[in-house]
Amino acid sequence: MSKRVWKLQDFVAHSGRVQCARLGEKSGQVLATGGDDKRVNIWKVGKPNAMMSLTGHTSAVECLVFDKQEEVLIVGCSGGSMQVWNLEYRKMAGTLAGHRTACSVVEFHPYGEFFASGSTDTNLKIWDLRRKSCIQTYPGEDLYD
Repeated sequence: MSKRVWKLQDFVAHSGRVQCARLGEKSGQVLATGGDDKRVNIWKVGKPNAMMSLTGHTSAVECLVFDKQEEVLIVGCSGGSMQVWNLEYRKMAGTLAGHRTACSVVEFHPYGEFFASGSTDTNLKIWDLRRKSCIQTYPGEDLYD
């Protein structure tokens, strides 16, 4: 029995290592990638060139997530900060500082304007985008004290 391997397309996504990738859930046609080059690229699935490139991060991009409407992108960076991007206007809507070390995971709540972030500082935080602030911290075992 032979195995089939499909190679759809090769393209250069980033100038350094790609750290994360996430498909938009609404359309399934938009892809965000982040990397060591401190950049986020937004792609239309099947197209070889990025639709937009989001710059201004101060450290490597570790994680990212679209909101349910694919209008907002939350980006977590190795320095611990998170950036909120308005994709319609292609601009950064704000920076959230809350973790002491790398923000390694971000995830939107299925309803509303809330998201969670996790970090190598062992803390989990719940954020309210309307207030642009952390509303709850679940501390982990602090490895840095």
